[in-house]
Amino acid sequence: MTRWTGCRYVYATLLTCTGLLHALAAPAAPAAPAAPAAPTAQEKIDWVRANRDEFFFWSRYEDLLANPAEFPKPLSFYNPNVLVDGEQKGELPRAQAERRSISPEAWQKAVDWAFPRNTHALLVMRDGVVEYEKWADGFHPGQMLPVRSFTKTLSSLLIGIAIGEGRIRSIDEPVGRYLGEWRDDPRGAITIRQFLTMSSGLAGLDRSRAGGPDSLIVRLTDGADVHKAALAFPRVAEPDTVFGLNQVDSQILGMVVERATGKPFATYLSEKLWRPIGAGPATLNVDARGQARTLCCTRSALSDWLRVGQLIAQQGRWDGVQVIPAAYVAEMLKPSKLNPYKGLHLWLGWKPGTAEVRGPDGRTLQMPTQKPYLVEDMAYLMGGGFMTTWISPSQRLVILRWGFEPPEALPWDNSAVPNFILADLLKRPP
Repeated sequence: MTRWTGCRYVYATLLTCTGLLHALAAPAAPAAPAAPAAPTAQEKIDWVRANRDEFFFWSRYEDLLANPAEFPKPLSFYNPNVLVDGEQKGELPRAQAERRSISPEAWQKAVDWAFPRNTHALLVMRDGVVEYEKWADGFHPGQMLPVRSFTKTLSSLLIGIAIGEGRIRSIDEPVGRYLGEWRDDPRGAITIRQFLTMSSGLAGLDRSRAGGPDSLIVRLTDGADVHKAALAFPRVAEPDTVFGLNQVDSQILGMVVERATGKPFATYLSEKLWRPIGAGPATLNVDARGQARTLCCTRSALSDWLRVGQLIAQQGRWDGVQVIPAAYVAEMLKPSKLNPYKGLHLWLGWKPGTAEVRGPDGRTLQMPTQKPYLVEDMAYLMGGGFMTTWISPSQRLVILRWGFEPPEALPWDNSAVPNFILADLLKRPP
């Protein structure tokens, strides 16, 4: 059965094929053909079983066509997925009003600035205790929410853990040591560090979807075989000569984690990171083969990302246990060769006198920031729609903003929210 016929077969109950039909249809014939006989339920099931890969690709691609806006995406966009088993050991502690280190006035300034800018949740944690949180209507603690590119940092954290276990020797190893497909390929000589700093030189920096369903980017972000898509990206520049927000770099890192540890990404994440820090259940987007898409689209409670931020702020320690080697966390927080705002798959705060880094289209490749952060050690995780988890190890502070892009009349400034809080903390005795 052809791809076209198969899509029509499952049209009635499995897919809304409107966008797909527009994408694939030939020019209309003068007279509409007679409608095909309606397939039986068993025929529909048999078609999906026989065409599993194509079904998952086209259903996800249809979501993309039907929902072209970046945010918000329907829940179906995050399917299929696999469970990351957590071990939540109670909620994070909440501070009583009289024991908060941050003033109500500073908190209110942050809220008043953030919520008109399409913020749906704002949380502040210090010394492992949640001091303040605010949720928009329809959102609440414990809710499974997508965090988009926060996912990318997970690969870096797991590589650090694998180094601590001796499964990976160094981030300066070539990836060909772990990716057999590239062992005799020039791409195999690219180092883990170069992927961690998004300076691999692979194609995809423009993130163009030109070419529709056959483009490498579409196959990477929505396709039925994410490993095959990632390995197909050609090298277009020498490593360490071009920086870019390249989705394929994050996917290759996830594959390195799996090959080095011999475990599926979700399993290693659960055993070595998620459960040790007391995080709850999460989901990872997977392709039709069950392979993790490590470039995007984890869903979990937002409190789990406060835990991740706290782990980084504590140099990889949690409850007295060194989960990630401290030396690796320190390396994550160092500016990379091509971008002073990027560590090892972790963003670093803007400082006066440091030049902006721009992509091929002229856009700045860091979050829009009007003023420098009030501390030197600010780092953050970034997801689409200006989702941000800010981390200041010196202030033992983690702040999380979840939401979407603000209205044009209210531009985003990535230092505003943390600076409201930091200005209050810095005027108090340490």
